[in-house]
Amino acid sequence: MANVTSLQSIIFHKPANTPLIAFTGVVLLLTILTAGWYTPSGSFLGVFDLHRAWKFLARRYDFMRSSAHQRTLTRFRVVQHRVIALSGTDFRKFFFNDGKLAWREAYLVLMSGMPEVTDIDMHEQVTDDAVRKRTVQLFSPSRLECLRPAFLEHMQTQMDRWGSSGKFAVFEDVFSLIYQFTVHMTTCRELAHNPEDLRHLYEYYYTIESSSTPFSMMFPWIRSPALGRKRQATEKLVGLLMKYIQLRRESKTMSTDAFDVCINDGISDQEIIEFVLETIFAGVINTGVNACWILVYLGFNPEWKDKITTEIYTLLDAHAPVTGPGDTIESRLASVPTSAWDDSMPMLDLAIREVLRLITASITLLRRNKLRDLKLGAEPIPKDAFLAYNLSDIHFDPSVYSDPMSFDPSRFSAERAEGKEVPNAFLGWGAGRHPCLGLKVAKLEMKIIVAHVLGAFKYTIVDGNGTPLKQAPIHDRNNIHKAKPLGDPCYIKYERKTK
Repeated sequence: MANVTSLQSIIFHKPANTPLIAFTGVVLLLTILTAGWYTPSGSFLGVFDLHRAWKFLARRYDFMRSSAHQRTLTRFRVVQHRVIALSGTDFRKFFFNDGKLAWREAYLVLMSGMPEVTDIDMHEQVTDDAVRKRTVQLFSPSRLECLRPAFLEHMQTQMDRWGSSGKFAVFEDVFSLIYQFTVHMTTCRELAHNPEDLRHLYEYYYTIESSSTPFSMMFPWIRSPALGRKRQATEKLVGLLMKYIQLRRESKTMSTDAFDVCINDGISDQEIIEFVLETIFAGVINTGVNACWILVYLGFNPEWKDKITTEIYTLLDAHAPVTGPGDTIESRLASVPTSAWDDSMPMLDLAIREVLRLITASITLLRRNKLRDLKLGAEPIPKDAFLAYNLSDIHFDPSVYSDPMSFDPSRFSAERAEGKEVPNAFLGWGAGRHPCLGLKVAKLEMKIIVAHVLGAFKYTIVDGNGTPLKQAPIHDRNNIHKAKPLGDPCYIKYERKTK
């Protein structure tokens, strides 16, 4: 990861600028005393409003969970933007099914850590519909067929690095695999196979993420070191992508890679870059986190680990039986057709669904009411207000899911079918007018990783000293971008099976 200079080191190693500090203090004090907006009832939100905004940006999951227990909707402001925290059945239905709510702008404004092309003065407008159209095209079944060999090639490289035994940091190695898959899927093979530029790209993303603090979002007019680092990293990131876009534009041969597909369709450089930035950001965060946690949860659930391992061997026997002593799990998995990955692993499908229920519960989805003032029951939703909905509102509802905090894939079996009768009870893949367009590719990525690890290795979850953990680590639900466990890192200690 990038060695990013912290704000603390800048403060302690540079001479103090007393007039600037005093001026900044006055600005902050005036902001605290005057910031606010009028609710429909006429009450003024000032200091308390600022406190709510800080909690929303710094500890979003905790804030949204506490807001869900209020009798009325929680309203606050982030700078000049009005935000309303939603919860409950009626508001959930509205949030996912109203076709007039904008989603892309909501994330660009309120999702800290997302790189923005507007940071470097590229102003061509890219719409929600354009991004959706591009996503559908690049995540189509035919593209998935082209991507599977590339994913398997990257997986084979990682398996070679791991070797026959050892331990690896699950939230580093698996996260990096998903990152490489996603870069290959959304850019071109030249970038995906360039380790140095891949590392630079990741470093720029990490710098942008770590520079997007609650302070920088609430006080964007104060030119903090964090904002400077974010802008510089964004410029470098865009420059790196432009190098490969230009490389593909100058190439005399076309491929099925995403850059070539976009270039062939006459897409501008900016639209290509914005699509890549948003897709890599969303794909790595969501799929990467879930791929890590499914291996962790299975490490503490031998029954489900055995069920899925048996399913993997059954899949191999059906589509890639052993033909000689040189056959490996990796070579056999490479022979399994895409259709079998999709529809021949029901136990793994249940486990993935359960991990998504547990892990995406920390996610707060965002929309913007762009077109008109409206009312839901007695609650006014002003034009241009941002709406926030945390998935734990339904994913952790004990009236829908029994023992909702536990890992239990069988809750989604045909016999139990928890949540089946409740509208939008499972939101791990989106819902209503906002389904996840990358569902099939995300499932393929996770299945490839799980099948290789379970098929090839015996493993346990251990601490840094190699000591087995007695219970599953606790998910840091306020970590929006990586959702790592609280406390010390956990590792997978593995040994290749003799079978």
